[in-house]
Amino acid sequence: MSEQERERLKNREQQRNPGAAFNNALNQAITGNPNGSGCLLIVVILLIFLLFKACSS
Repeated sequence: MSEQERERLKNREQQRNPGAAFNNALNQAITGNPNGSGCLLIVVILLIFLLFKACSS
């Protein structure tokens, strides 16, 4: 399977399932996949988590 085909299938899945975008971003960040900015995504996820914690307390 080519890289373009894989990206096309990933985009289609993300449109069907909003949670898939989060899972894909997390997997890319953990594995260090250069397709996306994994470190930036981890920082954004951490900021959202901290914001949630601050608002809930």
